[in-house]
Amino acid sequence: MGDIVQNSVTLGVIAGLVIGKPLGITGFTFLAIKIFKSPLADDINRLHIFGASMPAGIGFTMSIFFTSLSFSSNELVEMSKIGIIIASLFSATAGLLILIWASSIQKSPQSAC
Repeated sequence: MGDIVQNSVTLGVIAGLVIGKPLGITGFTFLAIKIFKSPLADDINRLHIFGASMPAGIGFTMSIFFTSLSFSSNELVEMSKIGIIIASLFSATAGLLILIWASSIQKSPQSAC
């Protein structure tokens, strides 16, 4: 199992889903806020936006579809699927924890977000 997780295909899938998707969503959200000069709602901070973007890394349907189009080797398809499952579990958990943390920071009277 360790060889599969350390494979470059598996790591690439995990990085794309866990880092790439939230980074793109968060980045373009803040870009849109700056371009259109629209302020965030009073009860929303930057951490909420990042936390809400994390579940985008939950990718089953389209990720597996693209995997089947990209690789002809069954071994690479299986490594990609393992990467998709790991990334999905991590993204869901991280998104939930970040949103809980962002909400707890917001409720504290010392919050300056």
